[in-house]
Amino acid sequence: MTGQQAYGWRAYAQNTVETWEMTVEVDNRDTFAETAITGFGNEGESPFGYFGITRIVSDSGTETFLAAGSFGASSYRQAVYRTGVTSVRVQLACWDSWVRGRLLLNYW
Repeated sequence: MTGQQAYGWRAYAQNTVETWEMTVEVDNRDTFAETAITGFGNEGESPFGYFGITRIVSDSGTETFLAAGSFGASSYRQAVYRTGVTSVRVQLACWDSWVRGRLLLNYW
């Protein structure tokens, strides 16, 4: 491993579903990207939260993981390794909750 970078975001929604997307640019590096929910708080009757990788651009092309353009557990990758990565997009989604997530980029 030749380096690391970490990014974090926090989101909040009450009585609605909210989603946020963030894109991190990478300088054409071999990258292992991994996400994790680092905090979750209940703000209503049926809370949920998701955080994960939705798109990566690399030597393999553009890969989009969203299932039918929606959010949910099947739409996110928790970790992806690719060569020649130029960008990683993550999405944070919540309902009646606050969610905090971390993206860690490990460079090889």
